[in-house]
Amino acid sequence: MTTKQFALLQTLALLPTAFGQSAQRQLPALTAVIATSTVGAGSGSQAMGSESVVFTRDEHGRTRREGGGKIEIDDPVARTVTVLDPAAGTFRRVRLAASAAPTSAAKAPRPTAAGPGGPRLAGPKLLSLVDLGQDVVAGFAARGTRRTVQFPPGSMGSIRFVTQTTESWQSNELGLVLLRKTTDTKGHSSVEAFQDIKINIAVDKTQFGVPAWYRPAD
Repeated sequence: MTTKQFALLQTLALLPTAFGQSAQRQLPALTAVIATSTVGAGSGSQAMGSESVVFTRDEHGRTRREGGGKIEIDDPVARTVTVLDPAAGTFRRVRLAASAAPTSAAKAPRPTAAGPGGPRLAGPKLLSLVDLGQDVVAGFAARGTRRTVQFPPGSMGSIRFVTQTTESWQSNELGLVLLRKTTDTKGHSSVEAFQDIKINIAVDKTQFGVPAWYRPAD
């Protein structure tokens, strides 16, 4: 890996993601729709899926993601993640440790064991990291990168090496990855795109709390 690639990787690891915003910089309140589509090869046929969720963020960086029958609220100040089940009227809340770092697609997972008492697997290997320059995505200036990583046999549910390529377009103004495309050599692909973005709007702060009639999930 070159010095330039390493510096770029470090920068990516510090960028806020769509689901975990940095509390150190105030970002504009906004609403948007996140459209996700996936294709997976399996049993000799292509399995496809799609999902749309409503994304809301307030001026404190709290986010709400509603879709698929659930609501997820991420509060970076209180360091909590709360998942609501409207159908059941229940919620689950996880409090993050003070030292916990936001999850980033740019941070490779640690090596894992192949099985109980099995050998340790080598970690993912960064093959390339390319700066794609500037472009306009969903009406906002964004900078793109293309990252290619090779996963060893025994990981990613494969007995062979798996190569995964992720193209991301990050808006510094919004502090969001507006478009992410991922493909791998197993035949899987996914696209996550922000759409219909409205910024600097009044956001109902009650959206980021738990309704009084909800009860903790068992």
